[in-house]
Amino acid sequence: MILVCAATGTEAAACRRGIADAGAAGLEVLETGVGPARAAEALARRLPPRADAPRSPDREPALVVSTGFAGALTAGVASLAWVTASSVHRLVDGRAEEVVLPPGLLRLAQGAIPCQVVSADHALARGVPGLVDPAAVDMESAALAEVAGAAGVPFLVLRLVTDTPARPLATLGRRLALALAAEGVADRAAHGARAALETARSPLRSAAFVRDSLGWRARLRAGWREHASRGVPLRPRT
Repeated sequence: MILVCAATGTEAAACRRGIADAGAAGLEVLETGVGPARAAEALARRLPPRADAPRSPDREPALVVSTGFAGALTAGVASLAWVTASSVHRLVDGRAEEVVLPPGLLRLAQGAIPCQVVSADHALARGVPGLVDPAAVDMESAALAEVAGAAGVPFLVLRLVTDTPARPLATLGRRLALALAAEGVADRAAHGARAALETARSPLRSAAFVRDSLGWRARLRAGWREHASRGVPLRPRT
């Protein structure tokens, strides 16, 4: 079974619908919540705690996929391209530090652009020291990779690019991402208030972001229809 991990309800619903459109079996979608802490906790609850723990072939995943939206950090990765991780990194003090997985566990999705993927707790618009081109950013893959690696489960990143250095994420999108990732109620409320203020200040730009978001959701669904119909083809990293 393939466990497809998506952060938000919107992303998870798009993946589920795409998989259902394909009539594919053997895939389960897990909505993890936004940010590394929530993603790690959700996946840890779903997987056996150790690599040597007993498993049920019908119940336990043979592959964990980190999916949803991502941002390109370098030129050459276009909006609406699909990316996969040739390596996974955390953002630590402004630099990328690689998440070292057990040998053979990281997979590459066929038909997607191999990138160095870094996970941050906020939206990034430019390259990060410690990465080489091409590179992309999300918020959950590093945490998911660590949990999957500890459980001995192969791991794959397969994400849709929504913003690029030439066309960065709108301010409203950055505000919403911070609100969704916030750990405390007060922080979440503060970021939510800033998002509401941004909507009031820039209604046309906010409306454009909403239209873009609807398009991204449709492309995520269509992409997962294609991926699921082909059985999520992948290969080991060499």
